[in-house]
Amino acid sequence: MPGWAEAFLPHGRPPEVGERFAFPAAARALKAIAATRGAALYGGEIAAAAAAHSRAHGGAIEASDFASYQPEWVEPIGIDTYGHRLHEIPPNGQGIAALVALGILRHFDIEALPVDGAESQHLQIEAMKLAFADAYAHVADSRSMRLTPEEMLDDAYLAGRARLIDRKRAQVFGAGKPGEGRHDLSQRRRRARHDGELHPEQLHGLRRRRRRSRLGPVDAEPRSRLRPRPASPNCVAPGRRPFHTTIIPAFLTKGTAGRR
Repeated sequence: MPGWAEAFLPHGRPPEVGERFAFPAAARALKAIAATRGAALYGGEIAAAAAAHSRAHGGAIEASDFASYQPEWVEPIGIDTYGHRLHEIPPNGQGIAALVALGILRHFDIEALPVDGAESQHLQIEAMKLAFADAYAHVADSRSMRLTPEEMLDDAYLAGRARLIDRKRAQVFGAGKPGEGRHDLSQRRRRARHDGELHPEQLHGLRRRRRRSRLGPVDAEPRSRLRPRPASPNCVAPGRRPFHTTIIPAFLTKGTAGRR
């Protein structure tokens, strides 16, 4: 990871406990962002530095990519259960995974179990495994997803996913296919989350979210020429955002249209 060691291993090693650690580049970047009200990042000196660093290491990011960014005002997605509603930001983020898991768990009488008991923990872990299997397969830029969040959160579909859980053993789950009544067993391994590159003179890291993108088919399994495998919804394309895991704000409100 170019730039990472220079920033975080200033003496060729991790800082010792209690040792003073200084990050002047981060301070300069934060001051520039504050002084320009964000313009230094969106098309200014930080964007230019990021683009130069990207080109030097074979990347394709340009300063214009920062300048063309536009924030979006989105409607949260949510699920009602246990007298509350959990709200999440819709795809391309992974917040929907929490909703899927919660929708699966409401098909168990989890309230009757000890909060930190082994059975309760087991059900929660298995529900999250099912949820992430679906998120990795289906969540992408909302403009390229083949499924809607509503389909992924359909209660009948989640009830079917809940039935896959064995209360006595852990399992490896594949992604489901809402609306088709069957399950795809092509489970994919999750890539490492905390990799990327750090510009040595700036605060920001250039995250390798291209690992969440794909260059062609969903996987490398051989397929008949008459039945080609469809491209992944995370296939790389101009302006397309990959499935992202970092920013997942959520909030909980009390009261629902009807307790489940």
